[in-house]
Amino acid sequence: LPTFSVHQDVKGIKFINTTLRGASLRGAQLFQADFTKADLSGADLSNANLREAKMFRAILKGANLTGADIRNADLSFADLSGATWINGEHICREGSVGRCN
Repeated sequence: LPTFSVHQDVKGIKFINTTLRGASLRGAQLFQADFTKADLSGADLSNANLREAKMFRAILKGANLTGADIRNADLSFADLSGATWINGEHICREGSVGRCN
């Protein structure tokens, strides 16, 4: 599984249809990264820079988004069921698609 350091800048990297279950992407600089249809179930995305990331139809079940910067990220049809939301306190309900309910 890929692990990125906080200082590694992988702007625009493409993870289209990639399986990244349980990956540690904590603090990674993923500005404009493309996670279209990627499986990020259980991934640690805490404090990651996901600004303008494309997460269309990504699977984020149980992922940790605490402190992540998701400004202008495309979460259209992304499955956020059981994900820890950016405030670190809210767990997205089962069936949360495209937004954390």
